[in-house]
Amino acid sequence: MAETTFVPVAAPDTLARSSFIAWLRVLAIAGVVMIHVSGSVTLRHDLSGTPVFILATVMNGATRFCVPLFVLVSGSLLLRPSAMKAGMGAFYRKRLTRLVPALVLWHLVYLAFREFVRGQHITAGHVATELLSGKVYTALYFFWLILGLYLVAPLLWNAMRDFSSRQRLILGLILVALTCTWQSTLGIFAWQAIAGGPGAQTIWTLWIPYVGYFVLGGALRDLTPSLRTGLVGLGMAALGMCVTTWQAYGGAPTALKIFTPPSYWGWLVAMVTVGLWLAAAWFWRSGTWASRGLVGRLGELLGSLTLGVFAVHLIVLYFVEQTIARGLATGSIHVRGLLAVSGIVLVGAWAIAWAMSRVPWLRRMV
Repeated sequence: MAETTFVPVAAPDTLARSSFIAWLRVLAIAGVVMIHVSGSVTLRHDLSGTPVFILATVMNGATRFCVPLFVLVSGSLLLRPSAMKAGMGAFYRKRLTRLVPALVLWHLVYLAFREFVRGQHITAGHVATELLSGKVYTALYFFWLILGLYLVAPLLWNAMRDFSSRQRLILGLILVALTCTWQSTLGIFAWQAIAGGPGAQTIWTLWIPYVGYFVLGGALRDLTPSLRTGLVGLGMAALGMCVTTWQAYGGAPTALKIFTPPSYWGWLVAMVTVGLWLAAAWFWRSGTWASRGLVGRLGELLGSLTLGVFAVHLIVLYFVEQTIARGLATGSIHVRGLLAVSGIVLVGAWAIAWAMSRVPWLRRMV
């Protein structure tokens, strides 16, 4: 069996590579939606042991890879010669002319949504505070996170330009390990009620803990997949998902939660994220049925709309909760209802994103 090597792929199958990235995006956004759909049920610990609570904790605990996986994919697309060859100015013009208008538009949309739909009276002072903390609405911080990584991407590439693939891989792993160690340290501070720990995240610093994933994505793209790496990755992902689900359910020991919390910056989530990449790299390798034909084209379509799905799914979820799934917010929903809500939100958000992509002046927002 061939060993894994870290060398640039000489002549990659373009469709296979793009399908691989696209389906990882689909997996990541599906994880985002499942976390948000299941969140209110997981807070109902009085439902512990019921089928709907077990399902919700699986949906919530096993999908913590979603944001790190998005960052990993972004790094794989940006930290490579073809993305940087035109220079820093061209790089910023291409990426920021899409991201910045989308950031502004969706923040305005959610501010209006809160004021006129949810009836939340918000003052200028509140808006300024929430904006600086990236908390105008759930998950909108992701726009600021990606913006920060885009801004430093050319600098990172220039610093690593002469690195080999193996050296970039080692650097990425070290940076991810440092972030995980930092998170464990914060857990120890909280456990011991130590004051004076690191301050709250702001829009200026949200991107910093994800630099490791970003660099690692650029390095993993050069990985030549093999059956061994695929199976190892699948095992890593399965083990990590099981433990993070156990933690979400509430049965894990306190020490485990302190030293490897089920957060985006935790050791277990890092293991799941890298494991999914390795498994997917083998599954979508060149020449397989999953990398060509209808499956490949479907992945391309769905993957191209994930920014729009991310932006709109919380609005879709709200209206689903207010109409056909009123029991979701109170936890009185059943298993079939929870699964149905997840499917409706995903399909609805993708449909809206696709419709927006058909409108020329909205196309760049999704």
